[in-house]
Amino acid sequence: MKNDFHSNFPIVPVKKVKRYANELLRLEEAYGRGLRAKEIVDEARAKNSPLHDYFEWSNKAAGDKYRIQQARQLVAVIRVTVIDDKGREAPARAMVSVIENYDGKKNHVFASHPKVLNDPDFRSQRIDTAFNELEQWCRRWGHPYKELAPLRRAILEAVQKERERLLSPV
Repeated sequence: MKNDFHSNFPIVPVKKVKRYANELLRLEEAYGRGLRAKEIVDEARAKNSPLHDYFEWSNKAAGDKYRIQQARQLVAVIRVTVIDDKGREAPARAMVSVIENYDGKKNHVFASHPKVLNDPDFRSQRIDTAFNELEQWCRRWGHPYKELAPLRRAILEAVQKERERLLSPV
């Protein structure tokens, strides 16, 4: 594995990924073990820390961001039981993230499971999300672990086949 650090997440500025990654590796080496999240924050407190600018140090702003994160966690942990056409029960999130157009903009919102299942646009978004997550799993686990290569190939072939089936005109 080569250390060509990068991130696909907009929360970490591309220009700073390498600096952050190198500092985390330096801290891991200094501690002689894995790092706890609190230790990372403690190390980043110093204004000259390479990690300092990643964190929100205003308690008011951080408090608001934390409460928003808590709302996301709340939505993520509440479940409902869904029953398939054969009567089998399975847990599912009570609300899921979708994109809804209102106020002339696309907004990320949480919508209830029944609403998503019954709205063709929301349902399509969630199916596309499921396909994307399967592909992401393949990228994350398929290459470094050769033992998973056959499963990776089977998943990618199935996703491609199902996307084509769902997108083809009837």
